[in-house]
Amino acid sequence: MNTYTVVLRKDRLNKNGQAPILFVATLNREQVKLSTGITVNPKDWCAVSCTILKNTNNDLAIIKLNEIIAKADRYKYLLLLDSLCVSPSDFVKHVFEQKKEHLRHCFYSLATEIFETKNVCHERTEHYNVFIKQLRLYAPKLKVQEVNYSFCVKYFNWLELKYNNSANTKIQKLKILGLILNEAVRRGDITKNTITDYKIKGTKGKRTALTKEELQVIETKYIVNDLVPHLQNTLQCFLFMCYTGMRYSDMKKFSLTDVENNVIKIQQGKTQSWVHIPLLPQAQKLLANSELKVLSGQKLNQNLKTIVQSLNLTKAITCHIARHTFATIGLNTGVPLEVVSEVLGHKSLAVTRIYAKMNDTYKIEQMAKWGQ
Repeated sequence: MNTYTVVLRKDRLNKNGQAPILFVATLNREQVKLSTGITVNPKDWCAVSCTILKNTNNDLAIIKLNEIIAKADRYKYLLLLDSLCVSPSDFVKHVFEQKKEHLRHCFYSLATEIFETKNVCHERTEHYNVFIKQLRLYAPKLKVQEVNYSFCVKYFNWLELKYNNSANTKIQKLKILGLILNEAVRRGDITKNTITDYKIKGTKGKRTALTKEELQVIETKYIVNDLVPHLQNTLQCFLFMCYTGMRYSDMKKFSLTDVENNVIKIQQGKTQSWVHIPLLPQAQKLLANSELKVLSGQKLNQNLKTIVQSLNLTKAITCHIARHTFATIGLNTGVPLEVVSEVLGHKSLAVTRIYAKMNDTYKIEQMAKWGQ
């Protein structure tokens, strides 16, 4: 009787520490192995049930693996009904040829294949996962050929009504749709990207940042230490980001072993580039007692909202505002643009110049020098 299984090759880790999942077909001790194209962290694999453990980072991989197993089960059942056996190579060929044909029609299978083969960073993978989840709510069954101009009009109207998505947020999701369709064209799954004519007019984003005085108010609250532990911990993390310019995703994986001679040396998850961040005295004090206990981004932002209300600050503060604060205060206090850009890990000075909007107090102080 034809049998099959899926196994994880822990001895073949890629540069991201991911191991490939193999599909193994067997008949009379003869085996044929083929890569499924799926990779996962070994800690997310259950060797007993040969399944991927459920968590938010593996949704696409789980869907893809379930599709392969479902096709193999159907084929095995059909062979059993007809009392037939085929060679392991023919079994594998049948399962994966069906998969290839299916990809030409199912948008989600194609998206899963593209996202996994692009080997993107963890931060961007999370964006893709959210995108797929929302799209599935709108269109549970979607063919590649159905994604056209008319589909975009209805889908993006739905996003605005259900999630109150801004124009800029919708533009990001439109880019992901375009990425998938362009790849489908290159693979020959479709002949033309059908949404190139659909446009969304974006709005110029406002990068909110704390002033030096507002940052001092928050730091004073931390020093007083009259908050409950989880809010005190949130302030510690937020202030550390303000004094280093680190993204939340990088701080999430940060440890004291990344510090050498009071300089943080990390590889940024978003750009994969290495940055060296000299620790300001304020940041050194925050690390003096223990490592940072970093909560989820959502929880940190909820806690920050609670803290801001108690301080009577008018600005809505989130994790990413800390990075804006670092850049804005640095530039306004005379730190050279090139230095700020290097510490933030920007690929271009033009990106850093976005933060170079000086506050009125600083401009008044500098203009006073003109008349001296």
